[in-house]
Amino acid sequence: MVFLIVIFVLLIKLFLNSISLSKLEGKIESIVQEIALKELEDEKNDKKQ
Repeated sequence: MVFLIVIFVLLIKLFLNSISLSKLEGKIESIVQEIALKELEDEKNDKKQ
């Protein structure tokens, strides 16, 4: 019975880790997009000057 409780707790922890990992991946994706847009904007500004 104790093993089942431990397994259940570990599954919950795994699920919560999966949720937090997904949130972090979303943040990384948005940061990469922001960086790409800023670099593109900088390139356009450099060509104009």
